[in-house]
Amino acid sequence: MALFEGRPMSNVDAAWLHMEDPTNLMVITGVMSFYEKLDFATLKEVLEDRLLPFSRFRQKVVLSPIPGVGPRWVEDPNFNLHSHLQRVALPDPGGQDELQEMVSTLVRQSGALLGEQIPQAWLWQGRHVKLVDGTTVSMPDTAENQARSPCQFSP
Repeated sequence: MALFEGRPMSNVDAAWLHMEDPTNLMVITGVMSFYEKLDFATLKEVLEDRLLPFSRFRQKVVLSPIPGVGPRWVEDPNFNLHSHLQRVALPDPGGQDELQEMVSTLVRQSGALLGEQIPQAWLWQGRHVKLVDGTTVSMPDTAENQARSPCQFSP
């Protein structure tokens, strides 16, 4: 890999990256709720159509070994959308309390994983959760993902 391959990370993103340590995990979690049922296949299609055209969602961060040279975004040759999506079900009765508990658990688990060595393909996760009333929730993990993936979907 060439030393200056890819694009430099913005100063804000680099600052955010460098603030992270085991006691200060820089995790952003979002939950989107939909009034209508959104099946998993449609969610995958929407992500492929609306997120993946933005190269950032197919990239990973590479740190420079040279002091003073900031981190860079490079295309991840092993990127696979399916590695980032999981389908899970809420425990009965599948309402708001169970959703809050699941989100709380997933955030704790995500934080714990950040402190461990994980495959590069797992740098972000999205979850599609079907609620007992047939509606769905999607949880993209960053504000940037949320801004680029509006909550209005047309199956």
